[in-house]
Amino acid sequence: MWLVFMIMASFVSAETLNYKPLVFDESEIKEIHIQGYQGDITVSGARSATSNIEIQVKKITGQNASEEQKEAFDNWIFSYKNQDGILKLFIKESFDKEIVTSQLGKMATFLPKFNIQLSGLSKPITIHWRVGDLTVNSWRAPLKVVQQNGRLNFSELSGDTSVFLYQGQIHLNKLRGNVNLESYNAKCFVTDYEGNMKVESFSGKVTLNRIAGSLSLTKQSGSVEILEGKGQVDLDNGSASVILKRFSGDIRGKTDSGRVTADLTGAANLRLSSVDGDVIVSAARSAANINVGSKKGQLSGPNYLRRDQWSSLKTMMGQLRGNEQGGRVFVRSESGNIRIQ
Repeated sequence: MWLVFMIMASFVSAETLNYKPLVFDESEIKEIHIQGYQGDITVSGARSATSNIEIQVKKITGQNASEEQKEAFDNWIFSYKNQDGILKLFIKESFDKEIVTSQLGKMATFLPKFNIQLSGLSKPITIHWRVGDLTVNSWRAPLKVVQQNGRLNFSELSGDTSVFLYQGQIHLNKLRGNVNLESYNAKCFVTDYEGNMKVESFSGKVTLNRIAGSLSLTKQSGSVEILEGKGQVDLDNGSASVILKRFSGDIRGKTDSGRVTADLTGAANLRLSSVDGDVIVSAARSAANINVGSKKGQLSGPNYLRRDQWSSLKTMMGQLRGNEQGGRVFVRSESGNIRIQ
């Protein structure tokens, strides 16, 4: 049965409508699905023992809407359905074809916003949303988000997390578990992460700070900074600038035209192929074995490393003289320059 709450709603002002709060016993709910157009969503996991899941919803009519436009969207309402333990929260909409046709490009400015606050015991949750701010705190169950535009702020999550954001900003802090992060043109910031992470970003900036575990990184353009990390990085880079600072572990992969700068610590291993992107390796304290070569690019490094010139490849090999034992640097390039410092 479909349940709609217009009857129980009370008007706070001419442009704001509060729906009656919903309360469910946690035993009734196995999963939560949220779907809608625009507004802000806040999801908070319970910090103490509780058996309830509470939901509050507010509808805000577009401030830039004319009377005709407001009237056209009066029949956009919040609704829900609980079917076999799957709780679906969604916006029931009805379009006025004349308004949509004449003002399609301006619709985002006068579409109503639905702000949703959900709190309680963590359950697997899936969110499909168009635009707005999404905040998730202290959630202990799998989370999946698909959104076109907005700001995503997630903190203290321990279930598997999957995110797709077309454009906007993503901030992830203190996450544990598997993370799958995809974006087209979004700024992505991840801090204090431990687990297995997969990042696919077409453009925009990706910043990862204090990460541990396995990272699969695919980047086409823009920039990447890994400010501190340990574990394994698999890199597939196009033209993006990639910087790794204070990284220990294994780095392997390829870059096309993007420059890769790696500051290695401990027994780090780097295995990288490049088309014409420069590769710069800082390993001042390392005693790693060096084996780098380029067909057309320039090689530079400590004078004690052996240089050889072959018919189709210039190489530089040897062992660095730092006090951190172990590690290996292997780089091959078509025309990119390689520098060991």
